[in-house]
Amino acid sequence: MTEQQQQEQPAPEEDKRKPWWRRLDLGIQWSSTGLAVTGTGLVGVVAVVAWWVFVHQPKTEVPHLTGLQQAAAEEQLRAKDLVVRATVPEPSGLPPGSVVRSDPPAGTRLDDGAGVILYLAVPAGSAPPITSVTTLTSPQGQPGPGPGPGPGPGPGPGPGPTGGPTTRATGGGQPPRPTTTTTTPRAQPVHLQTSIVVGRYNWVDLDTGAYSPSHGGDLYFGQDANTLAFHLQPMSPGGAAVVGQVSPEHRTCATAKTSSAEIPADDLPVGTVVCVWTDEGRPSAVRITGTSEGPSGRNLHIDYTTWEVS
Repeated sequence: MTEQQQQEQPAPEEDKRKPWWRRLDLGIQWSSTGLAVTGTGLVGVVAVVAWWVFVHQPKTEVPHLTGLQQAAAEEQLRAKDLVVRATVPEPSGLPPGSVVRSDPPAGTRLDDGAGVILYLAVPAGSAPPITSVTTLTSPQGQPGPGPGPGPGPGPGPGPGPTGGPTTRATGGGQPPRPTTTTTTPRAQPVHLQTSIVVGRYNWVDLDTGAYSPSHGGDLYFGQDANTLAFHLQPMSPGGAAVVGQVSPEHRTCATAKTSSAEIPADDLPVGTVVCVWTDEGRPSAVRITGTSEGPSGRNLHIDYTTWEVS
């Protein structure tokens, strides 16, 4: 080893006497490939973490769309490499067809190609096409009206004063003997029953089970960019309603009073049932089964049953 090489290499005793952060920094000096390859120095570790965060940070910001007509809003989103995933009608004093708000809201940073839901104005006071439906099942086997009067008196008693056979009269306007019939209501056929994990800023089609489809979405799971509160948003005109920790039954959801308002999702306990009317007019019971944290934020775990229409 030459004298110059000996001078460049620190003595082991001197290295041990240096503070730990100085010893970590030596990793930078000994590495000829820089920070990202070795990452042994303290500064190198910080630089690698900062580089990873920068690379994985969403690059596209949702523009301000309120007041724009749908076509103009879609054009601005395309310019930002974003797409319209769904449109939801919302009563407003703005001109019909203009954007009331977006979800995620303006200023939210998203990955290229991410979807945005537009809430389009409809005349204030207009109600969704479906707010509640009552399904009545007609009992089967109920007795019809009794027979009318017969053509004349029936035959008289048979032979013998006692114990002999007799024939009951069927005419002469005699009413039928009252009868009681007990029926069991027919169960409503199930259209789809499954479970799914819905990520933040995504939605599900409760008719087909499709995840974040380009059309046909029924229930959206989002987060407010300012308050960071999570919410569920019905996407179909029939709306949704929280009915509590109850058994997910057809009758419960078929008669629930629904609306198109957002449903706060932060405090919904496990087991809560949300009734949703799908865009194809079917009632669906969505049950919250839990949450988890993923790379893109919180995930909502649900199972749901969608019934056929009567």
